[in-house]
Amino acid sequence: MERLELNKTIYGATNAYNSLDEEFNEFILKKYTIDELFDAYNYLFYDIIKEGKKHSHFNIIQESIRYAGEPINPKDNDISDLLSDILMNEDYE
Repeated sequence: MERLELNKTIYGATNAYNSLDEEFNEFILKKYTIDELFDAYNYLFYDIIKEGKKHSHFNIIQESIRYAGEPINPKDNDISDLLSDILMNEDYE
């Protein structure tokens, strides 16, 4: 069993007021920027599992689609244009 040695420092009221940080800055939550979010995502990219209900690439994609909508596939526009051309050509025959 490992032995852990602890030391205690006792401050008087005046020393405590002068020496200790009373603002508790370490408890303030940091606001992250969008750049920091993507930097973290790129750093963790290969550590994130592909599929799963939580904490996966699949989950990130599903949440993004739910928020922003499904991206438009350029092939869908091409298919739509070609179908329109076919229908127009059938009308002329």
